[in-house]
Amino acid sequence: MNPEPTIAFLDSIGGGEILMIFVGVLLLFGPKRLPEMARMLGRTSAQFQKSFQEFKDLLMKAEQAVEAERPLDTPPPAASPEDYANPQPQPGHDAPDRSGAPDDAGPPEPPRAG
Repeated sequence: MNPEPTIAFLDSIGGGEILMIFVGVLLLFGPKRLPEMARMLGRTSAQFQKSFQEFKDLLMKAEQAVEAERPLDTPPPAASPEDYANPQPQPGHDAPDRSGAPDDAGPPEPPRAG
């Protein structure tokens, strides 16, 4: 298996085909315009790479700004006496069941015959 990624139609192109493509481009544009086109292609490629790097830097700065706003791992604030007086159920925790008899009430009394 080929570890390098390939473009589908370039997988079967060999040296002879590349030479034929070069000759065709040379005949189509002429020997005078070929170096000019190569320079233009190089400049375009450099501008594309520069723009990509600027975009990447902009994303990194935005990510750093978001991380700077995010608080570090700090302990939660201490509970006040009011929090103990009126406990609120927390997400993911079951609230205590206060509807039944207290736990220390003992077993229920049996019904009396009457």
